Amino acid sequence: NGNYITDFAELDDMFKAYNVYAMRSCTRETAAFMLQDMCLNQALDGFRSRSMRTRKDPLQKRVQELSEDLVRVLDQDSNDEIPMETFATFARLSRLGLLLRADDKPKTDKGPKIKTKLKTALIIVDFQNDFVNGVFAVEHPDQVGDVCQRIQQCRKSVNLVFRVEEQHPPDHISFASESEKPTVVAAHRDEEFKVPELVYATWPPHCIKGEDGANVYSGLATEERDVVIPKSTASDKEQFSGFWDEPRTSQTPLLQQLFDQDVVRVFVCGLGLGVGVARTARDAAAYGFETFVVGDASLHFHESWAREAALELEGAGVQLCTSSSVPEVRFMGIGRLHAISHLSFSCVRLREVLRHGRVWHNSSNFSQVHKLLND
Repeated sequence: NGNYITDFAELDDMFKAYNVYAMRSCTRETAAFMLQDMCLNQALDGFRSRSMRTRKDPLQKRVQELSEDLVRVLDQDSNDEIPMETFATFARLSRLGLLLRADDKPKTDKGPKIKTKLKTALIIVDFQNDFVNGVFAVEHPDQVGDVCQRIQQCRKSVNLVFRVEEQHPPDHISFASESEKPTVVAAHRDEEFKVPELVYATWPPHCIKGEDGANVYSGLATEERDVVIPKSTASDKEQFSGFWDEPRTSQTPLLQQLFDQDVVRVFVCGLGLGVGVARTARDAAAYGFETFVVGDASLHFHESWAREAALELEGAGVQLCTSSSVPEVRFMGIGRLHAISHLSFSCVRLREVLRHGRVWHNSSNFSQVHKLLND
């Protein structure tokens, strides 16, 4: 019946109902239940007449079998633990696949015709006064003007623009008191991503909501279409990423925006390449978006953090590009992404093809799979 996750709100409700956010993962059994919720319940609601009721049980059994097969593939480590990001990525790609397949229906088919367009987005992180000429400025503020011009160049090559901005309360947990010297804790290994990263203890008070330091830098061109994503708004939680706070207990609307607007590729840039830019890019990649950091449209707070940032980005599968290459990168492989999204459960199937050399000859998408493997 072409049922799928309609929008992020539906996935969000499902994650809350199955306690996925608290665990940050789910078991195979839970994942199978969620898959059945995604594709089965609406279909079963249609079996009301007596003549159709006889087909209900076989359909339900078949979907249960497929769900169990699928969760085994999603559980890549075979430890009965599927990361929340993996399931969210699967739900997003499955939704895109069904939308694109619906676009290709013959005109004689019933139902509304909705043209789906895969989009690219630019995410500008922490481009605020305090990080340019305030108490917490980047290491080379004289280069900010050139960076602004490069960001403006990037704008021309994307469909959507998001500005992630810190909006601290005055009593934020990361602020050093007047008698306290700001400190930086040494690097350690993050348990989830297994790459070195810095943990920041206290900083000078900065980007306080309502004050000039929190305003977007005047030299950065902005447009009405820009979507502003506030972060670090809770006084008791640190937040660097544009997606999640550091304890991973609350998230911004950024994922919902990318999910609902059919974004497949993101370019991340801004101030604090080793901090907010890297964390935002890492989370975007974890959610399955093809992620690029625009290196010459970003600046470090301290050049000494560059190595840690590079390791973090490499470990997360984030790619690097320049502002001049964004127009080319934007279209690079869009046909491949389009074809992948056309495949039902594509991320799982293609992974199996590459791992085991198997191809589904009975699949109507066999020619697409064959072309992808050749590419």
